[in-house]
Amino acid sequence: MPWRGIHLTEAASLSRRQAGLEIKRDGEDNLRIPLEDIAWIVVDTRDVTMTSGLLSSCAERGIIVIFTDDRHIPSGSLLPFHINYAQAEVSHLQFAAPGVLRRRLWRKTVRAKILNQAAVLEKAEAANFRVLRNLARQVQPGDPQNIEAQAARRYWSSLFPGFRRDSDAKDRTNALLNYGYAVMRAGVARSLTVAGLIPAIGIHHQSQMNPFNLADDLIEPFRPTLDWLALEMKQPDDWGDVNDSRLGLSKEDRQRLAGVLTHQIRIENEETNVLNGIDRSVASFVRSLRSRKSSDLQLPEFA
Repeated sequence: MPWRGIHLTEAASLSRRQAGLEIKRDGEDNLRIPLEDIAWIVVDTRDVTMTSGLLSSCAERGIIVIFTDDRHIPSGSLLPFHINYAQAEVSHLQFAAPGVLRRRLWRKTVRAKILNQAAVLEKAEAANFRVLRNLARQVQPGDPQNIEAQAARRYWSSLFPGFRRDSDAKDRTNALLNYGYAVMRAGVARSLTVAGLIPAIGIHHQSQMNPFNLADDLIEPFRPTLDWLALEMKQPDDWGDVNDSRLGLSKEDRQRLAGVLTHQIRIENEETNVLNGIDRSVASFVRSLRSRKSSDLQLPEFA
């Protein structure tokens, strides 16, 4: 099982050498890493070159490759193409999934997310974790009452007092979350394509402008794991003003956030890491489409 992550922040040349990744840096010995050990690569600088042969090998093996922009914000990723032998069948299952199944799958997803949020609050000794557990029980198929949003308001105000969640904001707390979520999203998108699914076809998110609707659906129960990491990474002076835009992300911050894919979670009472958990959830999602039973969907529990 791939287990190793590579986060590149300095000039380097990457190529494939036999069955390994070779990294060349001026003034340093070449580093070679077996491709079978690599789970993801984050290219966090404009000064890295990668050969087409290496990129092709990464795609074939399902290795996540994430690129960032000048502000060090993840801006894109490499996805495998036609890697699953049953892609035609799986994509047909997506289009043919009845509305009642989609709504039940979304209920299970939202419930899992809220229960994981409650577990984060309890571990942080914050208020409202019992309120969230009660809200989770109220979620109906399709979440017509938008319990997810009601839980979110209580969750963020309890976890980060005074904080306002905004994916476009530049304060440190939002920056931590945005970077980590982008890494997770790339991991989910990669797993979806490996499984033969079309990331644009969601069960709840249906934006015609979003090529990753399904990734944005299935990432939800995984988000609280990143939230906990962000809480651990908050610096003492963050508490004065959680919206202080002067508090950016250091290289060490970004490396630690990318490492969220190796953090531990539970699925079906088994401990595993986030990356493997994503793969298991996606595989179980395909089983749910085949059986048309939402009970087949396996989702993570915060550990």
